[in-house]
Amino acid sequence: MVFKTTPFKTKGGVQNFTMISEPQLYFLIMRSDKPNAKAFRMWVNCEVLPTIRKQWHYNKISNTRSLTIPQLESKREQNQKEQVLKSENESLKDELINTQKELIRLYQMGRG
Repeated sequence: MVFKTTPFKTKGGVQNFTMISEPQLYFLIMRSDKPNAKAFRMWVNCEVLPTIRKQWHYNKISNTRSLTIPQLESKREQNQKEQVLKSENESLKDELINTQKELIRLYQMGRG
């Protein structure tokens, strides 16, 4: 995993810092050389945490530990695509609201 160092201006001068994403944080926390570590880490990052975010809990009955690494990677990609779509949706919603406000303003100007 590669981490990018970014310069940041402070009162004490320019400092370099490394900003990491939430999955990168979990990767560092759960780092291990054990053979099953990657599958476990992917299961937590791709299944457990997204489920907790969506449902506020995780139900062990839906036992996904039997998923293969390619299946977990596919699930992670699906979760990432879902996050991108949610972000795009919010952006489009904001754009629509602004367009509606502008149309109302133009309509009111034409009536006045």
